Amino acid sequence: MIEERRFRADLFYRLSVFPITLPPLRERPEDIRLLIHHFAMCYADRMQKSITAIAEEFIAALERHSWPGQRPGIAKLHRAFGNSLDWRGAEWFAVRTHPYEVIRAGHVG
Repeated sequence: MIEERRFRADLFYRLSVFPITLPPLRERPEDIRLLIHHFAMCYADRMQKSITAIAEEFIAALERHSWPGQRPGIAKLHRAFGNSLDWRGAEWFAVRTHPYEVIRAGHVG
């Protein structure tokens, strides 16, 4: 990115002094619940709909899945959630598909 002039070299140097290391998502299942609720709020806001609830078994299934590394894991979790939505009328939506069905069908990668 620096060679392509998309990121300032001096800023990169300053930031690289403070490395931030996060374990992969599969090692942080407690973060999945927070991420799912964040994704739900984003979808609700973007679509101007509301979410009444997210099934506990849906979140538990996502927590049991072995997600890949940090960025790919979060991106795949986001796609799994988005592909599991069921739009119900004009005011709200619900999670309809079991997440493993979405993952198995290849809609996350």
